[in-house]
Amino acid sequence: HRFSMDSVDATVWMHGGERLGGLVPSEEFQEMVITRRALHQVPELAFEEHMTAQMIREKLKAVPGLQVLEAAPGGTGVVAVLLGASTGRTVLFRCDMDGLPIPEAHSDHLAKPQVVPGGNGCCELCGSAPKTTSPPTRSQQRTWTKHTLSQVEGVSHACGHDGHVAMMLSAAKLLAARREELHGSIVFLFQPAEERNAVTNPKGGAIRVIRDQTLGQEIAAVLGVAVAAPEHEFSSDRLDFTDGNDMSMDSQLMHCVDEVYGAHLWNYAGCGTIGCAAGSVTANSDTIEIQVTGTGGHGSSPQGTVDAVLVAAQLVTALQVIVSRNTSPTESCALTLGKIQGGYAANVIADRVVISGTVRTFKPAVKRMVQRRLVEICDGVAASHGHGCSITVKYLDGYPACVNSESCANELLDAANSVLGDSRLVGPPAPNMAGEDFCFFLQRKPGAFFFIGSNPHSEFALDPAIEVDVEEHEHGTANVLFHHTPEFDFHEAAMWVGAAVWVQLGLQRLSVG
Repeated sequence: HRFSMDSVDATVWMHGGERLGGLVPSEEFQEMVITRRALHQVPELAFEEHMTAQMIREKLKAVPGLQVLEAAPGGTGVVAVLLGASTGRTVLFRCDMDGLPIPEAHSDHLAKPQVVPGGNGCCELCGSAPKTTSPPTRSQQRTWTKHTLSQVEGVSHACGHDGHVAMMLSAAKLLAARREELHGSIVFLFQPAEERNAVTNPKGGAIRVIRDQTLGQEIAAVLGVAVAAPEHEFSSDRLDFTDGNDMSMDSQLMHCVDEVYGAHLWNYAGCGTIGCAAGSVTANSDTIEIQVTGTGGHGSSPQGTVDAVLVAAQLVTALQVIVSRNTSPTESCALTLGKIQGGYAANVIADRVVISGTVRTFKPAVKRMVQRRLVEICDGVAASHGHGCSITVKYLDGYPACVNSESCANELLDAANSVLGDSRLVGPPAPNMAGEDFCFFLQRKPGAFFFIGSNPHSEFALDPAIEVDVEEHEHGTANVLFHHTPEFDFHEAAMWVGAAVWVQLGLQRLSVG
């Protein structure tokens, strides 16, 4: 894959090299960008990441010191183990690798006309005259555009998982080169199917990896750990009916590791920042399906019918009180009704409408309240329309919240501070209610999930000329390119920061003492 140095901001090469080059040389950052752009062209959906897995395996097998396991957890997962110079703790570093069923918008829709002033008074990237000669601030948007597009119709890397893979590959390579400094082992897990689908992937790929018996047996043998077989055998055929919190079917994998770490590129924070904290950093992510059943008829004769579309419209409005009036202002709750299906023709009164949505909460008590109020409100609306109306609610438990242990969160923050050398760039993540199946790893072992600021609108915060807005770091950027949209892209310099933090964390956790 051809690569142009000019496709990355000049300030990134300069300040990234100065701050991060000791851990991740600029040549390795270039390799990350090439790998990410190659993966971006061939996104694959959950449990279909065959080309992605093949590329990962090939790159890992080329690294001296890494043991690439034969097991393919979840069907397409890849695992490599790095044994240090001596024994010690074992940590698991995990990244996800799947794409989304979202068509990608062409880069012509995304090019930003603003410029990054160069040292000679003009833009070093596009040759245009700058709008100002003063040092750039975070309020000024950088010039950027997508440098590669998905070649798979209807599928794209719209959440940055291609960047996650590129970072982890480089971190594994760089840590393997420093194997003699490590006292313990690192398990590098490239996990399939993080993107949950309530029908085809109700519990995500993490739980399949955790319960993969072939992986458990192989990793126990590599690490030399004697672990008993699980109480019950896991079958993927039972996944829809299996609680992800049930640990009786877990393989030996989680018994072999002491700590777990995961990360996500995060466009809600500026590039060059790291967000992490103890406690909940993601939300309980659940799905609801509401079926409204009425009595259909001809549009010219509504009398005697129960219009399911009308009932659904009233229900959508009525359910808003759950967040606005039933939830305490000191608590957090999101209820989004994102899909409505119903009706046959313009002159037909519909007898059935299905409403689908998502519920996000942090605390179990709030979740239980939402479940109760959903049923109460639906029953009330149905009763108001008489005997010809019924409303049923199906509540599907999704990913629980990711809850970081205090000690591991502090370790991650220490590593980030060591890498970035500026406390303004490291701190608690902007509050969010995203769902993430890394929660299942955190339920079983202490660990931390952290966020790597990647907003492509932002300037590179490692540039000392950039004013870091603390309020923005703590509460999110005002100008966001949202995840899970056709327009999604991220600031590729974030991969340099993320890889450096991964390497520092590995060195730190596997140091003597």
